[in-house]
Amino acid sequence: HHAYPALELPTVLETIAARQVGLGVLGISLITNAAAGLGGALSASEVIEVAGAAAPELARLLARVLAALAADTELWQGSVL
Repeated sequence: HHAYPALELPTVLETIAARQVGLGVLGISLITNAAAGLGGALSASEVIEVAGAAAPELARLLARVLAALAADTELWQGSVL
């Protein structure tokens, strides 16, 4: 497995705007076509297949993240953000 940094311009702009008004930001990306833009053929069906295969693991991750956030009373009292 290789680790690739992922950056999407709208995510950056939304993060900047959220931070300017004091909001915390958590970003999670699912890379469905790591070779996009590198000269290979792009396939929407491949992207859908990869996303579908990753859906159960992503759902488990999101459930754990949301449970941790809900349990963090300091977060909701404003002392962490």
